[in-house]
Amino acid sequence: MIREKDRYRILEVITTNCTIFSQEWKNDFIGGLKPNRIILLMENWLTNYRVYADQLKNYFKKFSFDVIETRINEEQLFKNAIVNTVLHLMGEKISVFKVAESSFCRYSINIGDISLIKFNTVVALPFENSIVADIDSDKSVTLIMSSDTVKAGEVVEETKLSKFKSPKVRVSLKIDINSFYDLKIVPIDKDGNVITKFNIADSCLNSPIETARLTFGEQEYTVSVFKDGMEYMINDFDG
Repeated sequence: MIREKDRYRILEVITTNCTIFSQEWKNDFIGGLKPNRIILLMENWLTNYRVYADQLKNYFKKFSFDVIETRINEEQLFKNAIVNTVLHLMGEKISVFKVAESSFCRYSINIGDISLIKFNTVVALPFENSIVADIDSDKSVTLIMSSDTVKAGEVVEETKLSKFKSPKVRVSLKIDINSFYDLKIVPIDKDGNVITKFNIADSCLNSPIETARLTFGEQEYTVSVFKDGMEYMINDFDG
């Protein structure tokens, strides 16, 4: 973890498949770091918990690390964390040990095989990012989710770029503090301005439309008008 203003933020969560206490195992957990202290938070349901805890303490002490075992009941620790978090969020008891919320899910925004926005489990919530991409009618924007239980990655949303008649799109991903995501894809012009739908009734004779453009596809069409230097979409493929 790292200290940021009035909270901590998780930098990395490490798992390893290496044989325990091997050099590879130590490299995975410690690498080139030289920590002053290692805190062991053990889960009591583990088989041979006491033997395992003693082995860990003795192993790390060989490297002159100060090893502390919490000896806190796991269930009580979990309950205390929930209560303290609620009190902190309500402003009734501010905790200097607050850890920024993170998600159990990993997300990737892809166009074709290229990942343009990535979100992993150590990024602090809330999260927001956006990119601008050129239209390639043969490709799609996909939102892919994975987690510890969904290893391979699952496509949860897919939008074909062929539905857009603009030269570019802006793709935005927001994830709130409760890990609910919001994916938005909006058409933009070559200068980065959002192309909005235009209500023809808002136009009057004193302020005529400058130019109109009709774009036909195989099974759809788009009508765009230009007014005050902005492009507005009147009809697209879905009406």
